Amino acid sequence: MPRQTIYEKEDWANKLDLIKGWARDGLTNNQIAHNMGISKDTFYQYQKKYSDFKEALKTGKEVSDYEVENALYKNATGFHYIEEQVTNSGNVVEVRKYSKPQTTAMIYWLKNRKPANWRDKPKINKENRHQTKPLHDMLETLRDDNNDRD
Repeated sequence: MPRQTIYEKEDWANKLDLIKGWARDGLTNNQIAHNMGISKDTFYQYQKKYSDFKEALKTGKEVSDYEVENALYKNATGFHYIEEQVTNSGNVVEVRKYSKPQTTAMIYWLKNRKPANWRDKPKINKENRHQTKPLHDMLETLRDDNNDRD
């Protein structure tokens, strides 16, 4: 007996919320297809054929992406937070703390948001490739300058 897919069942609309949740939780398309009991090919056919299915995946992934972006931004810029601590007398008190900006988060953010200014190796294009002299030419210039002084 062939497997039923979510679109062959009456409650497929409820399954879309489950699919959205799997996408939000960071599951890959292959993992979601596995959880649905369908092949990768069927999964991609569903995306093409059913706009509500495609939208559920997109919406679920966007939520996670925004949460991670916000967390990265907070880690790059620093943030205040409240932490509960237990005193020696056993009372629970709230303590305001500060998390300093993390250099790694700053670097990652800048390399991805402003790559022209922050990439490790500058990209050389036709306009700026002639701005630097080859080493040989620089040495010749230094020799000529020293000979002129003598």
